[in-house]
Amino acid sequence: MDNVIDFELERAYLKSGIKDRELLKDMIKEGYNPCNSDDVEQYHRWDGFLNTIQNAELPDQHYWSEDSLKRLWNDIQHIDSSETYTITYDTEDLWTLEDPDEDFIFEPDLSAFFKDDK
Repeated sequence: MDNVIDFELERAYLKSGIKDRELLKDMIKEGYNPCNSDDVEQYHRWDGFLNTIQNAELPDQHYWSEDSLKRLWNDIQHIDSSETYTITYDTEDLWTLEDPDEDFIFEPDLSAFFKDDK
């Protein structure tokens, strides 16, 4: 059945102007419509967000699951700027440093994912 035509992919290829079939397949798999420019923009923001989070140097046992990344993205997208949020965490539960005198500081720049509406 390898010769079955994926009509959704072919429609997206012809209508969207995107000529990368693998990109189109991934967009469709993630639930985005490649023919809708807003969906294309949102997909690229989501993909950039995933790359930022997944490229952080963390110990192997602490990588993000797909479900946790989607929940985090959803929370970021629906944040109420008029409300104050307090986030607490215990780094001892996350990992231990090889050199106790070494500080682990990683602050990813997420500003690219938010439009400056102000």
